Amino acid sequence: MSDAATHTSHAQQARRLLLRHVLKALPDVVKDIATLLDKLPEPGASSDKVQLADNLRRSWLTLALPWQRAAGQRLLEQAPSSTSGTPLGSELRLLEEEDMEIQILAGRLAQTLAAPAQDEFNDLRLRLQHLEQTHELAHNDTVQPAHITQAMLGAWSDVGLTRDDWLHCQPVVERRLAQVFNEACHLANAWLLQQGVLPHIDLRALVRRGRDGAPLPAHGAAAATGPAPTHPPPGAPAAGMSPVAAKLQDMTQRMRQLLADHIPAAARWMGAGTPTPGVAGGPGAGAPGGGGSAPSHKARADATTLMVAMPHPPTPGALRAADAGAIAPEAYQAGVAELRQQTRALKQAASSQQDKAVIEVVALIFDSILAEERLPPSIRVWFARLQMPVLRVALVDADFLGSTDHPARLLLDRMGACVMGFDASVSLEPLEAEMRRIVQVVEQYPETGRKVFEIVHKEFEAFLSQHLLERGETQKLANLAEQVELKETLTVKFTIELRKLLGQAPVAEPVRDFLFHVWTEVLAVATVRHGAQHAVSTGFRAVAGELLWMASAKPTRAERAKVIGRLPGLMARLREGMTLLGLTAALQDQHIKHVSDALVEAFMARTQPLSDQWLQDMTQRLGSLDAYLADTEVEQIKLDQYSIEMITGVDASDIVVVPDTEQKVSSALRAWAKGLERGAWFELSHNGFASLVQLSWRSPHKQLFLFAGPERRSFLLQQGRVASYLEAGLLKPCEAETLTLRATRDALNKLDANPERLLA
Repeated sequence: MSDAATHTSHAQQARRLLLRHVLKALPDVVKDIATLLDKLPEPGASSDKVQLADNLRRSWLTLALPWQRAAGQRLLEQAPSSTSGTPLGSELRLLEEEDMEIQILAGRLAQTLAAPAQDEFNDLRLRLQHLEQTHELAHNDTVQPAHITQAMLGAWSDVGLTRDDWLHCQPVVERRLAQVFNEACHLANAWLLQQGVLPHIDLRALVRRGRDGAPLPAHGAAAATGPAPTHPPPGAPAAGMSPVAAKLQDMTQRMRQLLADHIPAAARWMGAGTPTPGVAGGPGAGAPGGGGSAPSHKARADATTLMVAMPHPPTPGALRAADAGAIAPEAYQAGVAELRQQTRALKQAASSQQDKAVIEVVALIFDSILAEERLPPSIRVWFARLQMPVLRVALVDADFLGSTDHPARLLLDRMGACVMGFDASVSLEPLEAEMRRIVQVVEQYPETGRKVFEIVHKEFEAFLSQHLLERGETQKLANLAEQVELKETLTVKFTIELRKLLGQAPVAEPVRDFLFHVWTEVLAVATVRHGAQHAVSTGFRAVAGELLWMASAKPTRAERAKVIGRLPGLMARLREGMTLLGLTAALQDQHIKHVSDALVEAFMARTQPLSDQWLQDMTQRLGSLDAYLADTEVEQIKLDQYSIEMITGVDASDIVVVPDTEQKVSSALRAWAKGLERGAWFELSHNGFASLVQLSWRSPHKQLFLFAGPERRSFLLQQGRVASYLEAGLLKPCEAETLTLRATRDALNKLDANPERLLA
């Protein structure tokens, strides 16, 4: 066979593998639906709902197998090629309203399938494009999520099931098909890899296009099928980066390349990468770092002139009505329409191609944000009011489109994460009030540019740290968890400092071991419970100095007499400290015996005693030990239900403690866990039960994470366990992508399809 025939054969075989895996899953989908229908209706439902549930259950008994067969037949139908010569007029027909609604449902289902499988599907798409030497897969290719979902929904209609029937069954079908499609893409990719097809995929192939839209030669077959490079290619995700951050980095790289392909001046400007400090675009703006070319300076000057023409206040009157309370849907739509008119007027007034492109990109990003159905209507108006302030910043600050950590982008993402995926029982009023305040601040100081977004982003984070702890027992649980981390941190720091203080001093090994492994923990617990300067804490630190003095040689009769007189009091204080730790009497006796044996040896020793001056300095230093603690980060924390109650003295029955295991966790996974943002919603599966939870608190050192659920059930996980749960899919973000990431991708897809609109 020729190379072309082999490539075609491989592509078709990969498609068959994918479809075969989806076909195998159809019986499971049928079972899932039957299980769901058996649970309907919910207790307390009205008689109408009971009747509807019974009708649907009976219908499914007779229509399940016909639907499965019809869906299989539709899946195996070869999708028509997008390059076929079918006349355009022959494809046009009037659709019934029900058909249109079914197509809309199929489109939404396709988005649900595509989200978790994005990485696998992108790899498969690039491999098929490489084999078939095409720029893009046809929109109706058999591997496209839309082809699969249209088969499912089309078969649903074919057998006589209705749209309302589908809405009842949609959740379980979505969940099953999303998993199956991801697995199918993975299987197809694995088979193609076995055939040697694109063992390494350069991420730049996703975005780099020539002037005519064709892939550049550097990313063609020869470059792509070669051995993997030793170093990651430009634009590849950095080690230790979370999947969301990696996707966002790739998206900004795509944005840079898109503008570079069509507007060279914008490429030079974005290549500078350093925002101008102070007033954005103001007269004192310096040259961008690393740039300094004449076109870059001109672009900033043009943008400053353009901003003078921007309306002030920038918010349309219809949207400003939200300051007085909720606005009617028609008023919101009128405000959004006015925003679009303002955008068109600004684009016509722009004198440079760069400004036109930035205006268009920002408008497309906000169009996507405002069309996001998961944003509550009462919240959407505040995102709309941020469009013009964000545009003002984007015109003079290349970082908004070209970096992943611009404060305006971070603010939009944080606001979106807190309201998308939230539980309906949680009140949005405090969040909405804070968002209203933030938007009003940004609108009042438009000339401050990037700086005002930095300020309000920090203020929003500070607000979240308080707001997320106000629900139910969350504050109490966070306080308990913080005390646990503080105790472990202090234990490590006390141990480090004691090791430094003792150094090479001739201290008996049992005494040294007791101080390092038992007494440092006593000091930490006492400090957490009572405070560093409390009499109990300072008394226990003095006991450490007393023990060191008694454990040194006592050559004179007077010193031995002092030891005999003070020994009972010392033993009582040692037991008091170990009781604070909750040690059993048997374990206390074991420690006391080891210490007593060491003291007897010191009592009988005839060696040189410790210097009085050294002992005096040591005792004084131990008395103020907390003042000398090093700033040390603790990576391992001993965490369980018992340790929480022992450290804090408080009942912790309201919290599910999930401690670390012995499993090794990579630094990349730990970095992913550390990057989780407070306020984001997750689905947490623990011991077979799934709960919707919100990350309400994380400790200052990001070692402990508290996930609060609406049903008053909270989970405390250590960093390593969070990382393991993320890797295993037991902790899944309700929103796999940030708001601006999804919006930027939507904008790029539209611009890839129609790049002329950048300058139109």
